[in-house]
Parts: sequence; C-alpha cells; structure tokens
Amino acid sequence: MTANVIPVLTKAWNVLGIRILVSVSLLLQIVLLSRGNRRRYITSRLTQFFIWFNYLSADSVANFALGILFSDNKNPSLHPNFIFMANWAPFLLLNLGGPDTITSYSLEDNELWLRHLLVSIYHLVAIVFVVFKSWNGSHLNYVAIPVLVAGIIKYGERTWSLRLASRKKFRESSLPDLGSDYVEFLNNYSIRQAEGNIIFVGEVIETTPTVLDHSQRAIANSCIPEASFLHDGFHFFKIFKCLFVDLILSFEDHKNNQVFF
Repeated sequence: MTANVIPVLTKAWNVLGIRILVSVSLLLQIVLLSRGNRRRYITSRLTQFFIWFNYLSADSVANFALGILFSDNKNPSLHPNFIFMANWAPFLLLNLGGPDTITSYSLEDNELWLRHLLVSIYHLVAIVFVVFKSWNGSHLNYVAIPVLVAGIIKYGERTWSLRLASRKKFRESSLPDLGSDYVEFLNNYSIRQAEGNIIFVGEVIETTPTVLDHSQRAIANSCIPEASFLHDGFHFFKIFKCLFVDLILSFEDHKNNQVFF
C-alpha cells in the first residue's frame, strides 16, 4: 500500500507544492503584518514565541519555494504551467522584504545585515533567472515586472534598515553634541590625573534650560492639548537613546533633564 501512496503524494506535491508554499508564505506575512509590532509591549511568552516562530518561518518558507522554482526552471517542459508558476518568484521576493511592522526580531539580527545583503543578491539573481527562463512575450510575463521592482525596493529597504540599526551605525547616529567645553574638560582631567593630582569632579557649569522649542509647544497646545506630551516624549527619546549604545549625556542635556523632571 505504501508503494502506491508515495507516487500519488509525489505527483500531488509536484502539482500543488509551490501553490501550498506560496499560500503559507502569504499567511505568515499576514500574521507578521498584524502581530509583528506587538512584541514591543506584550510580555506573554506564548505571544513572543508565536511571533518569533512566524518571523523565522517566513524567510524559510519563501526560500524553500524559491528553491523549488529554480529547480523546476532547469526543465520547464515537465511543468505545463511553469510560466504561470514563475510569476510567483517576484512575489516571493516581495515576501522576503518582510512587512513594515517587523524588520528584525532582536538587536543581534541587525549585526547580520552584511550577510543579509549577500543573500539578497543571490535571491535576486535566482529570481531574475527564473523570470528570464519563463519569458515568452505573453502578457503574463509583463505582470511580473512591477512586482519584481517592488520586491527589489522592499528587500533593499529591509537590508538598509538592518544596517542603520546595527550597533555601529546606531552609535554614530546617536552621538550627542558634547561641545568644546566637554572636550577641554576631558583633556584637562586626563593631564592632571597623569600628573598624580587628586581630582574631584563637581558640577560647576551653569546652563539655561532649553528643553523644548516653545513654538512647537504653542502649536501643539492650540491644536491638540495632549500633543505637547508627545513632543516632550520625542524630545527626550532623541536625548536618551545614546545611553543604549554606552554614550553619555552632555552637561547641558543633564541640566535640562534635571530641571524638567
């Protein structure tokens, strides 16, 4: 009985395999689109695992489907609907770009942006080859072109986002304007410490609090009173994000924060 079932399953997979994989890939993208950003404020382990599993499975399923298309491309005559199936390749590239609600699951994924770039080049070459191999001048072939362009843009955006979110680039973008006074203070501190002097650091710099642009607050209060809180939050987000990459606050920011809070 097993000998009779296996050929039937094999034949069914050859016909429906790529359709099943594309459907699963689309389903995973829908799940990530609707649930991807929930990991930011939901601490449930089940939810975290569900999003993590879908995040990893989305790329794996798309890669598997793309591998089948590339393998079938070697002998298109075995698949009468290969021209139709080949149009799924640009769609898979669009799926590999991922939804806007989640780019990477953890900070460690951002450090692999260079590997992601290399893999994206391989994917692009394989997909272009599949589309080229199936090209016969029909109207169905031209449908794949805009999808392919959208997929390249989407995949490029994801790789670029991973690069900008890497620790090195995020640190460079978060460097605060410490000013010349701070640089001079560090130089004097190092020189006097090297001379063997006992140094006590105290707060001797007086600054004028300039927490927010008053014009922005006036506009916010006149339109939406609660918007002023958003301006405050975004202002301090830009200041405190440097702490996540082991940077320090300037004297002016330190004084302004004390006065505000």
